[in-house]
Amino acid sequence: MCSCFLILGNSAFTSGSLEDTCKKVQAGDPDSKYEFCVTSLQVVPESRTANLSQLTIITTQLSIKNFTHALGVIAQLLKNHSLSHLQREVLETCQEVYNYGVDANKQAIEDVKAGDIFSASSNLSAAADAPVNCEDAFSEAKEASLLPREDDLASKISNLALGILALLKS
Repeated sequence: MCSCFLILGNSAFTSGSLEDTCKKVQAGDPDSKYEFCVTSLQVVPESRTANLSQLTIITTQLSIKNFTHALGVIAQLLKNHSLSHLQREVLETCQEVYNYGVDANKQAIEDVKAGDIFSASSNLSAAADAPVNCEDAFSEAKEASLLPREDDLASKISNLALGILALLKS
């Protein structure tokens, strides 16, 4: 993680304090929660001194970890032999969209490192669709979601990454 910080340096994309950044994210998106932003970023010590590019990478890395956790939960659920055929199909859809989301998040990190904010935004947006698409698959199948907590957290952290990236564009 440190090598990416050295590459990016502390350019004009300064973030001020972590708390100020979270306030700006909330101002840009009233649905985002200040406490969630601060709490999420505080778990990574480097976030205290990170610039906006680095904070985007940090939140995207947190999103990858979250998506990977969701994939683990999906894998465990798929081992359950009492699932209906429809539940299994929906979980396989969720597995597919989360795998795509991990790849999109990884590409977004490379885009940020390269200074390609437009492509980073496109990839983060694609990744943010994963939990929404998963929940939609349950709704369309008229099945209760088996991943409500995972999808909710994945949405929040994905939207946080997008919110911080948006500050880079302004």
